[in-house]
Amino acid sequence: MTHTTGPWMVEIMRDGGGHKMLNVVKEIDRGAWQEICRSYDTDNESLANACPIAAAPELLEACEKLLGAIECWIANPEDVVANARATIAKAKGEEPK
Repeated sequence: MTHTTGPWMVEIMRDGGGHKMLNVVKEIDRGAWQEICRSYDTDNESLANACPIAAAPELLEACEKLLGAIECWIANPEDVVANARATIAKAKGEEPK
């Protein structure tokens, strides 16, 4: 399974009917956007939830790099590494290894 590469951004937009909506989007070309997800709830909680969604590609990449570094730095990294691997697999929609 693959995901849309980042960076993703949070935008508050209006739909064709003029209704306010909260979108997580990726700019694919100057002025052209790919929608990742949408919500018509634009309250503070929805905005707070959209921010980690928008950061997902970068969070996944950072976790993968950090995992590689941890394996080199920690004498007995089994638990830390196993948890990181399981979380990364979940983010990718895979079964934990």
